[in-house]
Amino acid sequence: MAENTNNTPKFVEEEPVNYNTAVSAGILHSADKNDDQVLFLYSRLMNLPFSKIETISLIEKSLYAELSKNPDDTLALIALMQTQTALGNHEKAKALAYKIWEVGNKLLKEEDYVYVNNLLNIGLLEMASALLKPRFENLSSQIEFYYPMLLKLSTMTGSSQLIERLATHPNAPEKDDLFLKIISRYKSYNYTDHFKNVQKIILETVKGRLCVYDYDILGPVMEEIEVTLYLTGDTIELQNTREELEEKLADYYKSANIEKLSSFSWRIKSVSSHPAMGFD
Repeated sequence: MAENTNNTPKFVEEEPVNYNTAVSAGILHSADKNDDQVLFLYSRLMNLPFSKIETISLIEKSLYAELSKNPDDTLALIALMQTQTALGNHEKAKALAYKIWEVGNKLLKEEDYVYVNNLLNIGLLEMASALLKPRFENLSSQIEFYYPMLLKLSTMTGSSQLIERLATHPNAPEKDDLFLKIISRYKSYNYTDHFKNVQKIILETVKGRLCVYDYDILGPVMEEIEVTLYLTGDTIELQNTREELEEKLADYYKSANIEKLSSFSWRIKSVSSHPAMGFD
């Protein structure tokens, strides 16, 4: 997990943070950005739990004002996309994703990293994969910076092979021994295809309302991949989606003649319950 540093500005320390997402405004402080106001707005946004709807809406309004002065401000567009995710506006977040895609060649490396995470969070895997493909192709030089996003994509697509490749790479910035134990177990039990198929079923079921995809590796006694899906919708809609997904997975397990996918769990939560995205 990422750790905070003594260099974190005081205004970003007001709320508890969730380090699971591994994305922060701090990643942009070293970038060549001259627009301090947009960077401040983004920093403030990343420090807010999604329950702070009024404050997030004010940041959204401020970002629109900044974009009226500079419509091609890529960081402002990325931050605005994040406000839509936080407010549960899945379709608006997607629309902004496509708009940013049109100017993608203008993104700084740091902006590209944050944009990729936004794409993954709302389930736009093909777009994220296209941006991360060159990172996979030049892994030795790219893995240190892009490791969290490469691993997140590999987890969401259920690619045991890529997870193993990333976690065992000599330049990997973190040790994921628990994850490797799970992947090794899947290989031993011939569960790698089941892992991939389960992830596909999950994302197909929630893709229209997914706002954040978080995961964690629990252990060390009983290693487990725990996925948390933050969706837009009211309590009844969330429960209906939960029941729909349970039914689809039960049908899959029955057809595959397995009890369930071992070392794996998932849960659905309201997007408004998501904590602050966190700081590296």
